[in-house]
Amino acid sequence: MGTDHDWEQWGKSDPYYGVLSSDEYRSGQINPEMRERFFSSGQLHVDMVLGVIRDKFDPHFLPKQVLDFGCGVGRLLIPFAKESSFVIGVDVAPSMLDEARKNCGEHGIANVDLVIADEKLGSVKGQFDLIHSCLVLQHIKMNRGLGFIKKLCDHVSPGGYLALQFHYRCNAPGYIRMLVKLRYLLPLANYIRNIYRRRPVFEPAMQLHVYSMDSVLRILSYRGFGEVYQKLYLSSDREFESVFLFAKKNSL
Repeated sequence: MGTDHDWEQWGKSDPYYGVLSSDEYRSGQINPEMRERFFSSGQLHVDMVLGVIRDKFDPHFLPKQVLDFGCGVGRLLIPFAKESSFVIGVDVAPSMLDEARKNCGEHGIANVDLVIADEKLGSVKGQFDLIHSCLVLQHIKMNRGLGFIKKLCDHVSPGGYLALQFHYRCNAPGYIRMLVKLRYLLPLANYIRNIYRRRPVFEPAMQLHVYSMDSVLRILSYRGFGEVYQKLYLSSDREFESVFLFAKKNSL
């Protein structure tokens, strides 16, 4: 459970729900209106990201080279491509990248490259003035995710920006957290829960993990990020507290 294979399964069976976990985006329910709403939400998000950078760091910022880590089906990749010269979308699931490629074609987007994410991000070449990740790191265990953050930091150009979203606190009771971890470890427990929730029996668990804020800030400091802005969020069920962290890399 919780392996990259799970995300390949999401990409094949329910890619839009895998990106935004709302039943209206289920493969059996999503319609043209819902697809338009799905991609419109991506444009609103990209507008927010660029707005924060311009408000807090550089009012004239215009991204040229952008990397979207965990790009999924291209919800954010497409609006980033409209705002920049070139975008790379990185994802662990080939099926998600296939869907992103199709969506880019349907939206007339040609300035995009799509690459598989291996453990060392070996397919990512060059530097970027904006590296972004949203609704991704929370699905990766912290130790592994911190390794990805280190690699992403190294690909930010001097004077460029890193924009990362992750959970930093879980407010659920201890027994709930224990039961959730049991579901991650034991497929049978997850299948039983799926039946109870009237979901596909063999649907993978969508894991949620919490990161140490201090650990992330330490990585940024060691890798030359001098200015940091934190935008805090509380989930609708109040179980998770998350941060959207914006950091500027020092110029040479």
